[in-house]
Amino acid sequence: ASLVLVGVIVRRIRRLDDFLRHVHLEAVAIAFLLTGLAVFVYGYLQKAQAVRPLNVGIVWIFMALFYGIGYVIAARHYR
Repeated sequence: ASLVLVGVIVRRIRRLDDFLRHVHLEAVAIAFLLTGLAVFVYGYLQKAQAVRPLNVGIVWIFMALFYGIGYVIAARHYR
């Protein structure tokens, strides 16, 4: 199911013009890096027993939130 979602998203992005493709690429890069950072921090908090164990749902929330932030940053950068 996840691979199908990836395929659909890639197909949709390939139909965009170069400008929007670049904005989405930056948004994905920002989301990837921030999600990685958040997962590391969450892991340290988990080790300190400050949060519950990490599950996939939390990672998806991080990714979606950070993608939105990345999109706003990239769109503002190219205004």
